[in-house]
Amino acid sequence: MSTHFLICFLGWMPRSWSEKYLRILNKSKNYENMPDMQRISEMHYYTLRQFMEMAESAGFEAEDTRENKAKIKGSVMGLLFYRMFRPWYFSTFHLLLKK
Repeated sequence: MSTHFLICFLGWMPRSWSEKYLRILNKSKNYENMPDMQRISEMHYYTLRQFMEMAESAGFEAEDTRENKAKIKGSVMGLLFYRMFRPWYFSTFHLLLKK
């Protein structure tokens, strides 16, 4: 469910289709009158791996704080569950970047 437009599947489709989908559902916005807004087709989304690689190539050490919490609690099953389902279940990253 898109929190901005309150419609389903918007985040799952290719960015090039998203604005057409919004027009079909009559949910598109007038971006010309709102210069501070970014079109959906111009937004960039990264997987955790892509972001970690990008951060490391810029000289940062990226640390997944959710994974660290699972390790600290000492639950091997919790850590395994987190790593297995992270790509589908956890929609946001909680990262600590160190230079």
